[in-house]
Amino acid sequence: MQGIFISEDGQPNWIKIQHEFLINNNKDGVQNLITTVYPNFNTEYRDWLYLRERGILAPTNDDVDKINSIVLSMILRDVKTYMSCDMLSNSNDCRAFNDMESPELLHSLKILRLPNHCL
Repeated sequence: MQGIFISEDGQPNWIKIQHEFLINNNKDGVQNLITTVYPNFNTEYRDWLYLRERGILAPTNDDVDKINSIVLSMILRDVKTYMSCDMLSNSNDCRAFNDMESPELLHSLKILRLPNHCL
């Protein structure tokens, strides 16, 4: 397996990556990545020093969400789900908000620097 390196003049140059640094990208590629970066995760996930020394970078937020979902499913404990608020007003008179989009649409939005609806 090789990677591309762009030289100063903008031309791609192929560089060899040592086999020991490669993770097999087959049908279980994401799981292989997680178990390589987080060995013994099931017993070490509470240790902040263990977590501080590891991390997975991903190109998109969707990839991050997918990886986070897989990692969270590996924790063999009760999971808590936190959701954003669905109400803008405590009163029954919501005429001012009648033109707003549906909560389902708002829940589906993923906006940079704002937490998702469901955490």
